[in-house]
Parts: sequence; C-alpha cells; structure tokens
Amino acid sequence: LPASKTNNFLAWCEKNGELGKKLSREYVDKDKPPTAVTKGSDYKAKWKCSNVECKHEWRARLNDRTNSDRPSGCPKC
Repeated sequence: LPASKTNNFLAWCEKNGELGKKLSREYVDKDKPPTAVTKGSDYKAKWKCSNVECKHEWRARLNDRTNSDRPSGCPKC
C-alpha cells in the first residue's frame, strides 16, 4: 500500500510508544519525509543513532526497523 495521511511511517510512530518515538527521532532521510513512506516499506531510509555518544548514520529498510519481533538498531552500537 502507498503512503497516505493515515498509513505512513510518522503515523505509525505516533501509535507505537517508545519504539515509535525512538525511530521518529532517528529518521533523518532528506529524500523522503516520514509521511511519504510506510512502516513496511523496503525503502532504505537514512537513520542517525539517538545515542549521544554514537550519532552513527546508516541506511536501513523501514521494514527492518519496525519489525515487531526483532527490530534492527544501530549497527555500530
């Protein structure tokens, strides 16, 4: 499904507590705003680690970061 006003990554973040807040903070992709992608997207977005001592930037699929069983995190931390 394409992103819409109710089905997009930002809307998902707002409904998913701490994980949602963390991913919303870490999403730093300039090419696609968080409202233009969905949580299950294969799009490799740009992320920036929210750990103050790390701040590593990397690309990862939205689907890999929002997967409820085993969400991926910062590859450096």
